[in-house]
Amino acid sequence: MKNPNDEAADIYDTIYEPYINKKITAAEVRLSTSHIGKGTVLDVACGTGRHIIPLAKKGYTVVGVDSSRGMLSVAMKKLKRNGLTASLIQSDIDSFKAKNKFNGIVCFWNAINEIALNEKAALKLAKLFHRLLHEHGKAIIQFWNIKTMNFSKNIFTSEISKNNRKYKTTYRILSYNPTTHVSHDEETIEMIESGKRKKKIAARYVHKWWTVAELRKIFKQAGFSVNFCDMHGSKNVTQERIYLVAEKAIRTGKRR
Repeated sequence: MKNPNDEAADIYDTIYEPYINKKITAAEVRLSTSHIGKGTVLDVACGTGRHIIPLAKKGYTVVGVDSSRGMLSVAMKKLKRNGLTASLIQSDIDSFKAKNKFNGIVCFWNAINEIALNEKAALKLAKLFHRLLHEHGKAIIQFWNIKTMNFSKNIFTSEISKNNRKYKTTYRILSYNPTTHVSHDEETIEMIESGKRKKKIAARYVHKWWTVAELRKIFKQAGFSVNFCDMHGSKNVTQERIYLVAEKAIRTGKRR
């Protein structure tokens, strides 16, 4: 089955630039490197490689995994353009196999909200991360702060202009369950040139909007010590983006 991101891969960085720009990416890379020593990093749902490139430049050995062939193709072009190397693997994280363990795992841009749609799936993911990490290895996972979300406003729009083209993105929340915090959403991307629509891409998604308490419980159960921060490392987690920093505990040690 074709991944919904394949068709939008070539324009992905443009249409989402306000949310995944260089300033945000640089902050997330600084947060990652402050917790992960030199070594190997697994980038889960790596997309077009916005974290792979700066991490590779800093000397990390990076493996990127994503289910979208189109997104990985863009990431590979970026690597070649920068004279860098990384292993890019097309796979769902559930099917991902690794021969060696990692010093760190990063999972950004709210990917966990699409990967893990319930507690069972989240615990399975947390246990997988635990198996994939060296002792004291860390997983850094970004998710949206549900307290900043307005689910009653069911439509969000943005417009970006670049190279004489306008990209209009419309995001609709079709349904939201306040008990399970699961939403069914639809996204439409329109490319407009000279006043005429040249391309339209539409896709539907399901998201689970996790809370701090839920993820703390799940990752502790999987064997991690857990902390939360914003992208700058502050313990203040009232921001729109929250970062879970989960450290693989020593087997003989006491979980915190």
